[in-house]
Amino acid sequence: MNEKIKLRKFFLSKRLTIQNFEEKNHRIVQQILNSDFITKTFFCSFASYKNEPDLSELFHYFPDKKFFYPKILNNFEMEFYEIKNYNQLKPGKYNILEPNNKKSKNLKFLFSSESIVFFVPGLAFDLTGNRLGYGKGYYDHFFHNLTIPKKFYTLVGVCFSELVISQGVPAEPKDVSMDFILTEKNIRKCDNENL
Repeated sequence: MNEKIKLRKFFLSKRLTIQNFEEKNHRIVQQILNSDFITKTFFCSFASYKNEPDLSELFHYFPDKKFFYPKILNNFEMEFYEIKNYNQLKPGKYNILEPNNKKSKNLKFLFSSESIVFFVPGLAFDLTGNRLGYGKGYYDHFFHNLTIPKKFYTLVGVCFSELVISQGVPAEPKDVSMDFILTEKNIRKCDNENL
């Protein structure tokens, strides 16, 4: 069994046993509220799945902010579509909530020079910004094919502090590194050569 598969099993199991989920989740949202991320024009977030942090509370604090959520398409592709409220999400592939309205605005067709923050889920992260996902490569593929210049967006890995390790998340050339790691304890700039 390769190293990534072992790590996925370990961290998924660990995430399912996290204590004080609601409190930690609220503290993650508070970290965002006290950060420079709130100055970004577009929030690209995710729907919580299998005990991932739940950022839906942000809709309450930013009713006028433009929110985009991922929708899984064919061939391991994913796009971000605008939603006005969290209730617009419906179960999609893998039973993960995603935008359902085919008339929703697609992020790639809206962008001109606005600033964007991508809140990215993961099973685990390390402090250099490496991310351990579920192994399908949706996020890596999306960011590799993103035509928006990097200076306009920030990648923020979001997880609970128990799922952050100092180093050791295996990375391949196709894997995209995060700029920051956000937990209930802090927001940490990643120590990677891309910053």
